[in-house]
Amino acid sequence: MNAEDPRTGTRIDPDTGSSVENRNGLFVAHLRGTAHQRGLAHGRLLRREILDSGICPYFSRFLAQLIRSSDLSKALPSLLVRWLEGLMEWWYYVPLEATLLEDTKEELFGVADAVGLDRREVVRATLAPDVMNHLAAGFLEGGKQALGNYYLGGCSAVYVRKSALRGGAPALLARNMDFPGSLVWRHPLIIFSHPEEHIETLVKSDDGSFRKERRKKQPYVYVSAAGFPGFGLTGLNASGIAMGTFVCLSKNISRHQMPSLDFNHYLFTRCNTLEGIIHLVEAETPRCASPHTVLFADRREAISVEVDSRTSAVRTMARSFDLHVQTNHFLNPRLKRREMEFPLEREYTIGRFRLLRDAVEENYGHLDRQRLVDLISCNLDRISGTTRILGDFPAQATTLTSVIFEPGTGSFWVASGTPPGVCYNRYQGFNLYEELSGRRRGRVPSYVRSSVPVLRGTRFTPIREQGKKSLRCLILSQEELKQGKIRAAIDNLNKARALQPDPGFAYILGILHLLDSQAQEALTIFREVKERFTFPPVKYTALLLWEGRCLDILGRRSEAKSRYRGALQHGGLVPGLRKALRRSLRRRFRQSDLPKAIEYYLMGPLTFS
Repeated sequence: MNAEDPRTGTRIDPDTGSSVENRNGLFVAHLRGTAHQRGLAHGRLLRREILDSGICPYFSRFLAQLIRSSDLSKALPSLLVRWLEGLMEWWYYVPLEATLLEDTKEELFGVADAVGLDRREVVRATLAPDVMNHLAAGFLEGGKQALGNYYLGGCSAVYVRKSALRGGAPALLARNMDFPGSLVWRHPLIIFSHPEEHIETLVKSDDGSFRKERRKKQPYVYVSAAGFPGFGLTGLNASGIAMGTFVCLSKNISRHQMPSLDFNHYLFTRCNTLEGIIHLVEAETPRCASPHTVLFADRREAISVEVDSRTSAVRTMARSFDLHVQTNHFLNPRLKRREMEFPLEREYTIGRFRLLRDAVEENYGHLDRQRLVDLISCNLDRISGTTRILGDFPAQATTLTSVIFEPGTGSFWVASGTPPGVCYNRYQGFNLYEELSGRRRGRVPSYVRSSVPVLRGTRFTPIREQGKKSLRCLILSQEELKQGKIRAAIDNLNKARALQPDPGFAYILGILHLLDSQAQEALTIFREVKERFTFPPVKYTALLLWEGRCLDILGRRSEAKSRYRGALQHGGLVPGLRKALRRSLRRRFRQSDLPKAIEYYLMGPLTFS
């Protein structure tokens, strides 16, 4: 039974001494004991919030929802559908569950036991990034594009040090974590872990060599949500190493390697220095079930560990470079070779990478905490030079957490409130070392996005409550679309558009009308969007393809061909779209070529080839 301090509202778990309190809309937990004890405390202290959000069933049921929403399941008897669900879960989940770290498993079991959930459900929720990656590799083959990519979403980070900063300020890492689940990320949680268990830790000897010895696991903080312990997502450990993870899409997947979040957690908790992480990766060449990158940063430098099921590599900073940017793509040639090329996704990750890089270069020598908040909450569309709701920038509807770290001091700032739209809220300050010691000396200052544009010659318009409400309608539309409710998805997208007009909303709306067999309505929207707004090259060429397909469906073949030929004249056309346009010139596109059902997570595929 939890105790509650009547003066502060702090909840206390008497068995472990763990506690949780609400600080200005953010839950702050101090979890103590062994891994299982910390899990029990997490579950006991936040049971109400975990059940209220539905976070565990949401993330653990990607596979089941995919099967139930597919055309195949509609043609099968319900008994056979259930058998198929069980088979798919056995194929994907059981091998991954067997590779989990023992301390990870124990903490997840503790959460499940305290809340009264099925242990498998809580464990499988943490495997969501791996299942998503495996589904993409299996279902989105070359020449196909997920409709979800039009909604955008992807993690972003930028690290700056020394000459990039104003007046000798400490190094800073700004990081956004994007993933589906805005509607269940209802209770943001900062988890300060005080472990009691001993684990194998990499230690450097006096002679410069490394060895492993059993030591008490170091304390750390993860930024997550109630019910999701946050292993390997976004954190800072007591050694002063901050981290963040980034999904990358590649064909190199495996069901028999360590899951992605556990891979990150392993390096984060078993190594006390970046040098140790580099040594471990180079000496052991660890592999992972799912392709991704994890960025680690301390007060001196940042590194990116790129990994897939076959190999791993470390990208370090050159001595004369004081900038390190990371988004959702590999830079190592060996890992790039097997990346899946989805035109919109590629444009989106490269666009965010270049925006952050160029913004740092333009503000070089003048960067500080405030400016890093401006950069990571940026929603600048570079093509139009104005701020938008959707585009190739860090602040997205799917951004679940946004954090600024100052690894050298232990201070960090977390965007308050619940998604979508967290980047447009206040960034609340904390200090890891003060929290771990229990002595909070003074209030860490907070920050909000300033009105200064991140690039010269661009215009900044703040996103207020109306804009955040429109993002919520967008996410509702996305969730409804996953379940095959196209009309409901259209209604919510229209609500989003009414609350905050944005060309991205209209673009998606055109595609949804086409899926709903309303080709004339779709054509009207596509033409209006094309005439009134500008888009990056891939999205603009895809817009011409969609316009041509509408004309084809309406029986206006000669006009459709004219659109396809016009699109083919654009320079730098990506291979997938070039192939699709050439095929469209040879063969008329029909309504039956569009998918009848939108698979739950992937929201597609839409054929480009």
